Amino acid sequence: MHNGQRVQISLRRFTMDDTQKIFQMSKEESLGRFLPDQVYQDYEEASNVLAFLIRSSEGIHIESYPYVLGIILNDDELIGHVGASKIDEGIEIGYAIETKHQGFGYAQKAVSQMLHLLEVNTNVREMYGIVDPTNEASKKVLERCGFLTVGTRRDKIVYRKFLIQ
Repeated sequence: MHNGQRVQISLRRFTMDDTQKIFQMSKEESLGRFLPDQVYQDYEEASNVLAFLIRSSEGIHIESYPYVLGIILNDDELIGHVGASKIDEGIEIGYAIETKHQGFGYAQKAVSQMLHLLEVNTNVREMYGIVDPTNEASKKVLERCGFLTVGTRRDKIVYRKFLIQ
């Protein structure tokens, strides 16, 4: 429930129509602090990155390309993204929610949906989450989705979850 209304979270591939929203979200303070590689200097850079993510999501090939989907609120509003990509440890899940939509459990729902999608459609056996120790909300998302702390990496907390296969 959000503002007394029932909400639905779903995932979908991006379209180029999402460029303005992705660029706008990249300028939010929390993205700059916790995901600086997802802050775009201008609309053109956001457009180029989005085009790459769209091409990369034609199939799930996480060993070669990131697989990133938009997080959609009530079938129409893009409010963030969730994705999986290769890191040294294995496959990392990453996510971001637009500031005005944070705190309602949407990231947890999106992460759960992505984990299920990967369980059903890939042979990925475990997922990692890399979180800034000051990002309490992100730590809660991973913990509520069944991730456990397994160590640290460059001043970040490393979480891991084994997927059911």
